[in-house]
Amino acid sequence: MGMKRIDEIRNLLLTRKEITVRQLCDYYKVSAVSIRKDLNKLEKEGFLNRVYGGAVLAGHSLAEQ
Repeated sequence: MGMKRIDEIRNLLLTRKEITVRQLCDYYKVSAVSIRKDLNKLEKEGFLNRVYGGAVLAGHSLAEQ
């Protein structure tokens, strides 16, 4: 499920530009630790930037919303 979930998180961020760990936990019914690992992987790939409590699509800021 991990890789599928990561691909789905990518698609969500492309659409929404920002997401919280809590939103992802509720949607996927997994722990915050699992979601944080997914977000850390995507951050290392340069796809997103981690922010307190979640993530934003790389190249975007919360102020742009």
